Amino acid sequence: MFCTQCAAALPTGVLFCSGCGTAVSAAAPAPQPTADGPVPPDLHWGAVLALSIVTFGLFWFFWSYKVAVFVRKIDPASNAVKQALGMVAILAFQIVAFVLLTVVVMLSNSDLGDHAAAFWKVLDSAIGLINIFMVFGMKKSLVWYYNVKEPIGLKLNDLMVLVFGVLYLQFHLSNIATSKKSQPRTQTA
Repeated sequence: MFCTQCAAALPTGVLFCSGCGTAVSAAAPAPQPTADGPVPPDLHWGAVLALSIVTFGLFWFFWSYKVAVFVRKIDPASNAVKQALGMVAILAFQIVAFVLLTVVVMLSNSDLGDHAAAFWKVLDSAIGLINIFMVFGMKKSLVWYYNVKEPIGLKLNDLMVLVFGVLYLQFHLSNIATSKKSQPRTQTA
């Protein structure tokens, strides 16, 4: 059994969640997994990695956004879409700044290398920091949804989320999508 608020695993017979303090209702029936919930994006994590390498990382930004949109479907309070768009905005700024700096250097025969490198490190750090917040927010939403709304017992390792981010989440989303596609969907009136 899992907490309906924070998705923490609950031992049998407890009255309150040890994670968030929410009262545990013994009378509430446990929700059953269903094929009727939204199907996660289904692309093998290796394909995401390969396409990201071939496109010099651009596909990774696209796929992060796609996963964030799915997470918002299952958890409307998620900030992942805003965070993914923030990363794309910083990337677009980097590209425009690179073109402008290249033109300035070519026209003025000056060397802005050290300043540009420092500028790039700050922007790359911002993208990395936003990415960490985004993937851990998506992890929280996925664990909550797949342990409370469609309880399949999803467990995601924090270290794996930190190191592999969207690729690790996609590994699990692909498995969930495959499982959902193999279940018969019920018709709603």
